[in-house]
Amino acid sequence: MPLKTIITTAGMCKGLAYQQSKIDIYSSSWTFSSPFEEMDIGSERAIIAGIIKGRQGKGNVYVSAVGPVGNEFTNSIFIIAVNQIGVKGTIPKNSYANPGILISSFGKGKTRADDYMFTASQRYKSGILCNANFQGSSAATPKIAGMAALILQNSPDLTWRQLQHLLVRCSNHTNLKESINFKRNDHRHFGFGYLNVAKCIELADTVTNIKEQMPGIATFLFELQGPRNQSDAILKAKVSSLNETLERVQIKIHKSLLEHISKAVLYSPMDTSSVLIDGSEWTKDVHMPMKSNAITSTHFWGERTAGRWTLSLKGKFQNVKDYSVSLTFTGIFMTPTENKQDENTQHSAFESIVTKLVTAICHLVHAVFWIYYLRNRRN
Repeated sequence: MPLKTIITTAGMCKGLAYQQSKIDIYSSSWTFSSPFEEMDIGSERAIIAGIIKGRQGKGNVYVSAVGPVGNEFTNSIFIIAVNQIGVKGTIPKNSYANPGILISSFGKGKTRADDYMFTASQRYKSGILCNANFQGSSAATPKIAGMAALILQNSPDLTWRQLQHLLVRCSNHTNLKESINFKRNDHRHFGFGYLNVAKCIELADTVTNIKEQMPGIATFLFELQGPRNQSDAILKAKVSSLNETLERVQIKIHKSLLEHISKAVLYSPMDTSSVLIDGSEWTKDVHMPMKSNAITSTHFWGERTAGRWTLSLKGKFQNVKDYSVSLTFTGIFMTPTENKQDENTQHSAFESIVTKLVTAICHLVHAVFWIYYLRNRRN
């Protein structure tokens, strides 16, 4: 590989852990080549340390190129997964369809119509001082990192999580050829679309009410509905109200079931759908031993969890015995203390109303008694 930098696990861990108290944003223009790849333990620990301690406790910002479905870099709630947008808003060749994508940028230049861009990348021992054909998610990722830098320069107190909410609120998908294929909440290749930095700067104060550093987490189990079928399966999960607003949803599918799925679609109680797996994009690599079994979706961002969630599966399930699937939510959850306070407040309000009502009745009875007594005395 004379023209490429070889990325080793050790080098990657060192890069992600390097100078966390001084570096604000880490941009990684690389990705896994196979679905359901695990993040190595060193990278995972480095990122968590950066989220907890980086930027004086506000959390480092991690931006990474999107990869195949199920890979744990795209699955991570701490990472802004970025994809490329093609010329004039088309889906480029070899673009990953991944429900974990958060946002995208034009991957072939600085405008919608550009087909290439120049960079100062120097090829190894080639004597070439620039690259005239730099493109793809590797090009889109550092552009998003640069936009994040502009936002943090204007609003340095934003936490990593507040920044993610701001990116979602200020993304756009107008005037793209793929605009008609954007659903209620998201796009399978572009996430929430491209970013409006000026709008981010204008609306930065609207996300400061998100005080918690870490999102709340709740997990529920799916149950298989009806008799087992060789080619279709419907699983449902009934979720009680948690008084929360969703950020991400993660599905964990038992590996013995996962390897037999050709298509998987998740439906929320608001009838938003998220295609987790599509047979047309399913590679032969999935039938290799899978290290991970989770798929993260951002398609339900901002929704409530309460209600019935449905997972529709298609595939070849003749030999499947275990249909174990879990549903995990991350988002803005009300803490038990706040719930208790609200409950006490409601009880106090109810008791106050009852007390006032009883007092009023007593006064009324007392008044009637005296009126009756005085009339009798006059007579």
